[in-house]
Amino acid sequence: MEAQNRETIIIQNQSNGAATTALVLGIIGFIVGLIPYLGWFMAPVWLLAVIFGLIGMRKKYKRGTAIIGLIFGLLGAAYKIGFWIVAAGGILAASYTLSGGTDDADSGTVNSTEVKVGDVAPDFTLTDIDGNQHRLSDYNGKAVYLYFWGTWAAPSKSEMPDLNKQYHQFKDQGVQVFAVNIGQSESAVNEFASNYKLDFPIMIDTGREVMDLYNIVPLPTTVLINPDGIIVDIVTGQLTEKTIKEHMNEIKP
Repeated sequence: MEAQNRETIIIQNQSNGAATTALVLGIIGFIVGLIPYLGWFMAPVWLLAVIFGLIGMRKKYKRGTAIIGLIFGLLGAAYKIGFWIVAAGGILAASYTLSGGTDDADSGTVNSTEVKVGDVAPDFTLTDIDGNQHRLSDYNGKAVYLYFWGTWAAPSKSEMPDLNKQYHQFKDQGVQVFAVNIGQSESAVNEFASNYKLDFPIMIDTGREVMDLYNIVPLPTTVLINPDGIIVDIVTGQLTEKTIKEHMNEIKP
């Protein structure tokens, strides 16, 4: 009986020691693991906390203490590993963003490739202020006079009445005019169109996706597209009525 009691005491002491060690190492490892740059030095401490925690759990004495030590050890490791996973994800996301991401005009993402003369005009779909939807590719076989503008731009105020006159001259000759307003309110665009009695389709590029797709910077900018869907010229700034007429003659079928 005395020998059995002695063995029980030894087992109990071993269990207590393992559980206490797991608790101490787990807490230390967890706290120090929160300190930047020092956390990874606690990796052996986390490991020992887990080991002693498992040993302590096998015994019936101080099992709760062992479990707490085990949890702290795992939390310390999980915190640091999770931190680096998040950091790595942030680095990858930043790299992806700086590289320009994917090129998908229909999804509204930014086109990282500069659009230039000789390129196929990037396709897009916009709805005009009368509720009619227009997809550029549906006008293959026609020339497209694509005009980016804003109501606040002084050149547009003097240029668009001239553009409207030439629209009526060339619309039956296979030239389609699209005026793409950049991000303004529908009321402001409607008021402008009404004041200047404009008849060609006017769309609002609310999210500036088409503006980004064509890499438009100054307003107004005119993109001339021939019946084959090829960009033949990109003109910035105000145009006279004579120049507008010349450009329409240049791109008409």
